[in-house]
Amino acid sequence: MIRIHKKVFLIFIILGLIVVPKNGYSQTVKVIETTPTNNQVVSHTLDKILIKFSSPMKTNSFSIIEVGAGETPDIIGMPIFKDKFTCVIPVKLKTNTIYSLGINSKTKKGFVSEDGIPAEPFILTFKTTNPNDNQQQKEISQNTKDENFQQTGKQSSKGTPNAIQKTIIYNFYLDKTQGAFWLLVPNAWKVEGGVSETLFQGPRFNFSIVQPEGWCAIRFIPGARYMPINEFRPAGSVDQYGNVYMPYMEPVVYLRQILIPNLYSSGTVKEIESKEIPEAAQALKRFYDLIGIQYHQIRVAELTLETTKEGNVYLDRIIVYVLITTVMENIIWETQIIQVSALKDKLNEVDPILMTSLASFQINPNWVIAKYRAEQIRSEIRMRYQQEILEIQERMYKNRAKVNDEISKSIGLELSNQANFLDPKTGEMQTLTSMYDKTWTDGNGTFIQSNDPNFNPKRS
Repeated sequence: MIRIHKKVFLIFIILGLIVVPKNGYSQTVKVIETTPTNNQVVSHTLDKILIKFSSPMKTNSFSIIEVGAGETPDIIGMPIFKDKFTCVIPVKLKTNTIYSLGINSKTKKGFVSEDGIPAEPFILTFKTTNPNDNQQQKEISQNTKDENFQQTGKQSSKGTPNAIQKTIIYNFYLDKTQGAFWLLVPNAWKVEGGVSETLFQGPRFNFSIVQPEGWCAIRFIPGARYMPINEFRPAGSVDQYGNVYMPYMEPVVYLRQILIPNLYSSGTVKEIESKEIPEAAQALKRFYDLIGIQYHQIRVAELTLETTKEGNVYLDRIIVYVLITTVMENIIWETQIIQVSALKDKLNEVDPILMTSLASFQINPNWVIAKYRAEQIRSEIRMRYQQEILEIQERMYKNRAKVNDEISKSIGLELSNQANFLDPKTGEMQTLTSMYDKTWTDGNGTFIQSNDPNFNPKRS
């Protein structure tokens, strides 16, 4: 039986002299290829995971780590090397499941080259299909909308706006950088980025979802950590760790005075509306409280802007999340920004799609806990006892539906024309726009909505 080590998967990059070993291979040993590939959807009948390294490896040493977005595969035998580069891990998989496993970690370094160099930590994440979906997306299941489910916003009115697309397909997307989040992305839209991270700073979401022609997008923009000013650090100064020294600012003031001038350095910007969103702040705080992470206060605010770029008029919504911590009566605050942008004359067409994708955004609670633990270590804060960490994880799993609901409430903000849909194959709820007559799902994260009476999802 292979022992699985559950460890924080933050990787610190240690700079040093580069020495070329005598065998001609690089001093750095990396995973260069896997089967399945990262974020691939595979059959649950897959019985082997292949890991290929960049250098010849010792064939009697392993470290398989429990990390990431999903369950750890059930390893049913001893890993073996079919050659000096490729390790084969026998597994047994379940259907319709997200899996993750780690190769080495900061402290577990069983995979080593013949020269004794540990392989760099690597995380593989993939998902298995539902066996009832023999043709996957083309064999879409029954309409999942049910009038008995509680509506999350206004009921759709009779008749759909003419501008809305007749049919829209959403695909499940799992963050490719760290498995930190997942969401529904409209078919053919581009996703770029993921999680950005620098030494001595917490991780931040830094990605975008962009319509193929580029006239609308959702962007998660990394903010900063702000520290109280002092006689050595005047307002606006930045230390060697990336901390910005700035007195605490109300969220709306922060958007107006700090963010907007930097985000819109050119073009015309006109403020249409500003407001705080306490419901979103409360929902996000409940999420952190639920998994055992305490913030003194969370604030959320939004600005609606009309902007002009290259002669085109856009309507933008800028949302800031402010996470506030007090240390010795001083306020330390961090920000995360979301920008939702669309051409003004196409807003009616695309707004339900943007809001559906935004509402589907889910933070991976496992990732949050791992990062919080790493932050405690970096900041030399007393580490929680291991038993307490296990209790946090147990609460998180027992309250999984509630956790996801709180995230959706916080990120989704004030969504209109939304409804809950039940996936009959997974039993999970998904928030989608209620402006379509029919909704289908294949049970693997793909959703199709249509107002076309002649649309047949099996032929899509």
